[in-house]
Amino acid sequence: KAKILDQDQIRPKGLGFVQLWCKGRILARIGDHFILRLPSPQITVGGGMVLDVSPRVHKRKDGEVLSNLQRRLSLEPSDLILSELKKWGLIPQKAILRSSNFSRERIQASLNQLEREGKIYSTQDFVADVAKWKQASDRIISEIEKTHQAFPFKIGAKLAELPRRLKIEENLFDQTVKDLIAKKKILQQGAYIRLPAHQPTLSTQQKKLSEKILHRFASSSLSPPTKEEILNW
Repeated sequence: KAKILDQDQIRPKGLGFVQLWCKGRILARIGDHFILRLPSPQITVGGGMVLDVSPRVHKRKDGEVLSNLQRRLSLEPSDLILSELKKWGLIPQKAILRSSNFSRERIQASLNQLEREGKIYSTQDFVADVAKWKQASDRIISEIEKTHQAFPFKIGAKLAELPRRLKIEENLFDQTVKDLIAKKKILQQGAYIRLPAHQPTLSTQQKKLSEKILHRFASSSLSPPTKEEILNW
């Protein structure tokens, strides 16, 4: 199965980006050349060069996808790393360009250069697209701030709910939270995360109600109010 990504059709001797689906697994690396033939009758359909061995399902004429594929044509480690990160956002250090023929030393040299140029963000275990990493960090902190403002009496934002609410890919979210905690930009308290300066506080109305409840319990220890009575106060 094949899908042309950048045009309606590729004419004989023409060029284009094509996404292929194979019936079975094949061994392919970035930069490998290939030929497509029909088995019967034996006709050569075309040929090309492998640019990506683990793509998402692409839409036709998607500008960002085509720009990313164009960048990969150079087969330079730095361009391949940046285009991989644009696609996935975050990749384990050990998996960077695993499906290429580049040595680990050359890949590491490219990673070091990209980090010096401020184009990637690295942790001990992961490499991230710097723009997506910053966006994820900013959105997480912003969401915690909104939670503090809306619910000042709560510890903070519930950690398990944030990835779905913010629509951040799970691995990127997890690693960003770990990094923010390590840098003490946020704190984790049980199932919640909060800003360091936040302390749960009751509103004036809540304080009055809590005092009323405590007074009622203290004055009527043998016949305390029921939950329904309290809710109706």
